[in-house]
Amino acid sequence: MFSYEQRIKAVKLYLKYKSWAAVIHELGYTNRDYLKRWLIERDPQFKYTCRKSSSLVQFTEEDKKQAFIDLCIRNTSASYVAEQYHTSRTSLYNWKNELFEDKELKIMSKKKSKSKDELQDEWC
Repeated sequence: MFSYEQRIKAVKLYLKYKSWAAVIHELGYTNRDYLKRWLIERDPQFKYTCRKSSSLVQFTEEDKKQAFIDLCIRNTSASYVAEQYHTSRTSLYNWKNELFEDKELKIMSKKKSKSKDELQDEWC
């Protein structure tokens, strides 16, 4: 079903990202069951622990701010921006709420467009 090269590529990406979803999204093929099987073939001691309480990738506040700024000034979809940061669209908007809850956020409106430099000066 999947070639040896496809399986190796999927395993390498998993080891890089430590994320089932990132691998599946980037490759456009496989699923968690196959990927887990391939990882166990590579290392019989492999154990995946599902940690729902926290993200596998921890982002700094600065990373979150930069991702949000990129989201505000994007010429592409929010999903594309999220992909660039190896996170989800939902996370980007959650970061907005987390980081800027005390500030008046009019920067997302379509009426007034600010440059990246203006946003960085204002929010960083």
